[in-house]
Amino acid sequence: MGTVILTQLLYMLIHWPVRLVPNESSELLPVNPDGSRAVDRSWSQNETWRQMEEVYKSGKVKAIGVANWSIPYLEELRKTWTVVPSVNQVELHPFLPQHELRQYCDKLGILLEAYSPLGSTGAPIMSDPDIQRIADKNGVSAATILISYHVNKGVVVLPKSVTEKRISSNKEVISLSEEDLAVLDGLAASGKAKRINTPLWGFDLGFADWYGPITS
Repeated sequence: MGTVILTQLLYMLIHWPVRLVPNESSELLPVNPDGSRAVDRSWSQNETWRQMEEVYKSGKVKAIGVANWSIPYLEELRKTWTVVPSVNQVELHPFLPQHELRQYCDKLGILLEAYSPLGSTGAPIMSDPDIQRIADKNGVSAATILISYHVNKGVVVLPKSVTEKRISSNKEVISLSEEDLAVLDGLAASGKAKRINTPLWGFDLGFADWYGPITS
């Protein structure tokens, strides 16, 4: 096999607005002696972004962005950025539509990427009766409806699967009616709001619906 020389990355993200203390206390994430996440609270993510801007300006990466950043955190970053994040990758689905964040990012030209667009393992989204009714009406699967929901709104979708059949079916996208989109947009407000991914970072991340644990 020949040697592969990587000259440029497609894009690079700050995965969470959290800096961990580098150590080898865990195979997955650095932790404190008590088992809590080893978060460096003295570090500013604005400095991390400044360093990423340097990499971007050097031409080693085509685009830089963030993930899991709320409006308050983006506003803080905005005070010092010279390069606007190209993308904000967040949990996004009808149970967590993040309408305000979408409008904010659209205004600044930040593309939203939806991870966990189908919910997650054990999540009730795929079996929700309202979503299933829309799927039945359109003659497609619930997964196709959930993926199409984002594509119809100009959001990049990152569905995950390990089976060839599902990977292939995840390519299917249909045009949804305004009526169907309105139903999907209103599911969270109807009492079905649910954030699935809430890591134990030890503090609030600035999302209005960040009901997950803020202490370990």
